[in-house]
Amino acid sequence: MLKILRKCYDLLLPLSMVFLCYMKSQISISKLLALAALIASSFSFKEACAQSSLRDSVIRMSTIELSIGLHSPAGDMSDRFGGSSVLGLAYRYKNSSNWQFGMEGSFFFGNNVKQPVAGGLLTSEGFIIDREGGFTELLVLERGMLISANVGKIVPVFGPNPNSGFVFRFGVGLMQHKIRLETRNNDVPQLEGDYLKGYDRLSNGLMLQQFIGYQYLSNKRLINFTLGVEGFQGFTQSRRDFNFDLMRKDDAKRIDSLYGFRFSWNFPIYRKSASGYYY
Repeated sequence: MLKILRKCYDLLLPLSMVFLCYMKSQISISKLLALAALIASSFSFKEACAQSSLRDSVIRMSTIELSIGLHSPAGDMSDRFGGSSVLGLAYRYKNSSNWQFGMEGSFFFGNNVKQPVAGGLLTSEGFIIDREGGFTELLVLERGMLISANVGKIVPVFGPNPNSGFVFRFGVGLMQHKIRLETRNNDVPQLEGDYLKGYDRLSNGLMLQQFIGYQYLSNKRLINFTLGVEGFQGFTQSRRDFNFDLMRKDDAKRIDSLYGFRFSWNFPIYRKSASGYYY
């Protein structure tokens, strides 16, 4: 039990560091995920140790995962957005009992925004007037991120070794999303600086995560992947003080849900023998 608690602490500490970096400096999501990858790689080397063969034993290992997927919204989120694509990066540690402890970050995006947010700025033809008095097209896009720490269990069936099988995971973290407004020439005073914040509907809050899938780890390290379905439930609310299109603050509490599938390509890191590391 103490070992499990220590592992959870080791994973939650860097996750909190990543979250604080985002909240304090508002760094981009790409830099945020790169920071998570750097922290994760340090843990993977720390945990590697001499052990038995992957083919016939459940071994301890670290994995770094790159993933893609598709999500469909549900709950309050379906009133605002349509389907979205997702890109993710994760670090996981698996012990000799096939329990996984991990942290992950994902960026999701789409161009199906159902909720009008800048109707008062548009002409009857659907254009917006730029600084020079000309007409330019307004792009309304979805942007968001998911950050979580999670725990899971691998049930070894239908695989080449006891480290492959069905995967069940549960996690807790942060969901955030907003509406991104872009113009072709980026020269519209009404959508610059603090004015833009009055339209983007930035929202975030606590999130629950579930995943059910299958993990395959090749004995020869050539093919390593995870495929499954997942769900997210975010208990969010607006983080803006005023919405210009509503002419008031949006203080509603929302349950924003995402459901879909994800494919991950895995990079396992472990030491097969005392002779060296394998990647």
